[in-house]
Amino acid sequence: RGLITAATNGRWMETEPYKRTTDDVDKITTLKESCDAGDGNAMFELGQLYFLEQDYSQAMQYLEQAAEKGSFQARYQLGVMYYDGLGVESDPARGCEYMREVADNQSKRAQHLIPSAQFNLGKAYLEGFGVSQSDVEAVRWLELAAMDGLACGSVSAQSTLGMLYSRQDFLDVNKSFKCHEHAARNGSLESLGALGVMYEHGVGTNIDREMAFKCLKEASERGSVYAAGSLVAHYFNRRLYSKAVQSAVRIAGIDEKQIESIARDTNCEPMFVSKGVALACFYLGRCFHTGQGADKSIVEAKKWYVKASQWDKELTGQLHHQVTIGGEKA
Repeated sequence: RGLITAATNGRWMETEPYKRTTDDVDKITTLKESCDAGDGNAMFELGQLYFLEQDYSQAMQYLEQAAEKGSFQARYQLGVMYYDGLGVESDPARGCEYMREVADNQSKRAQHLIPSAQFNLGKAYLEGFGVSQSDVEAVRWLELAAMDGLACGSVSAQSTLGMLYSRQDFLDVNKSFKCHEHAARNGSLESLGALGVMYEHGVGTNIDREMAFKCLKEASERGSVYAAGSLVAHYFNRRLYSKAVQSAVRIAGIDEKQIESIARDTNCEPMFVSKGVALACFYLGRCFHTGQGADKSIVEAKKWYVKASQWDKELTGQLHHQVTIGGEKA
């Protein structure tokens, strides 16, 4: 449920603890002297340094002092800490209060933080964590954060809206495509892969296999497992079976323990990482089943079908159904 941990245009930041350098020792001494003199900016800087070092108790001390001095950056980080229980007992409601203080503020000093704070509130309402669940409020905050697809908006909000508008209860494929288009243009790997799939099947746009391939290949090369799995399907359905097998084996062996780290490193939802592996396993099974791109082996085919189902039973069932009714594209 973690929030965006810093004002990074809606991009997830998850790092190893910061390792203090020799220069930091002198810097900390200077910052502490400034804190003693009542400098709010120094309080935030010192609190942020401790936050990056994951010394959350020390971070909390200085960030609370900075917040009292009017620092919006400090309030933002306190929101994250209370929401996720970093150095303090988890209090998501209080975390959301801090986020709202930033998201609702018109101060120029808060402008660079507002889209990320709005995204975090939208996410909280979507999950009903820290606030009463409300799809209406979730969409309102996410739309504000997305800023009509501008680069200064939250890229995560743009991508999340793209996913949201593809859900049955929010279904608007044209909006979904537009949101993913904005997010992909602004750097979202997940949305770039989603665009590839939408071009492939003509969802929210006309079918364009050339654009589908371009999006899926780029997203795959940048680390999107979902795009890589979708690229395997693209190759298989274009009868490029050897390429399908070569691409599938690269990701079909991914271990379940790797999913969270892959999702974090690529800023993609774990669910879609799993779907990407399931696609690769299924089409690898098809290649063994039909003897196209690989030596025919029903035993190997069954092994990969089972693996696909273990990764995503519903998706695998849909793919088997396509095969049964002859729905695979030639």
